[in-house]
Amino acid sequence: MGLDKEGENMRESLKPFRSSQISLLGRGVFILGLVLLCSWGAASAQARTLTADVVALDQVYFYNRFGSYNPAGMIYALRRDVVDSLSGEPIGQAGTPGQVMLRPDRRPRPLVLRANVGDTLVVRFTNLLDPLRPSEDSPATRFASMAVVGVTTSGDTGISGVGPGASTTYTWSCEREGTHLIFSNAAPGAVKVTVEAQCKGFLGPFIASPGAADGTGARCKPRRWPRPPWGICLPVILAWTMRQLTPRALPFSTC
Repeated sequence: MGLDKEGENMRESLKPFRSSQISLLGRGVFILGLVLLCSWGAASAQARTLTADVVALDQVYFYNRFGSYNPAGMIYALRRDVVDSLSGEPIGQAGTPGQVMLRPDRRPRPLVLRANVGDTLVVRFTNLLDPLRPSEDSPATRFASMAVVGVTTSGDTGISGVGPGASTTYTWSCEREGTHLIFSNAAPGAVKVTVEAQCKGFLGPFIASPGAADGTGARCKPRRWPRPPWGICLPVILAWTMRQLTPRALPFSTC
């Protein structure tokens, strides 16, 4: 009986001490989680500068699987997706105007550029169109550009185009979420030529997405499921677990 009473007194005397220590530790872990969550949010919201190396080229493309095609097609493409039409080798940072084509494993389609709100996209554009019209249906002008609607631009705005073999740089600032049209405005004084260039394939979307996206460059992957807020969930779980391990659940042995 004396040992049981002594053990009971010891448990009662140590219970406040252990409970206060566990409570302080739980609060410390919780505060640390909040700090980590805030720092992660600040890092993920940091603005970035993305780059895209784009070329303009003549490319025949099909409209459907029945054989309807456009012999005077012109498209935008990433430089890494373009090869020399004679050797089949990647053009790298070179490329001869009129002697390039899309890689065989790529389908001709409108180029999609992506960035996040707050990012800056720098587009290095090169005109690799054939100086001579490859088809009677081709537009008369061989100049090309990349103009975008609804985006703040600095430097070259794409109002006028560059000739075959020439390059320029566009800087676009993503200030709001949305989808913006990219098109060639190489002949601003001739509406018919501008519309004709769009009909031949010189168009595509520039998508400004909210929040952080995975990947970098012109083809940023869209956001998937949001990250779980481990900065809050983990400390709460740990604090709850330690609360369950208080002396009430683990009594002292009297042996």
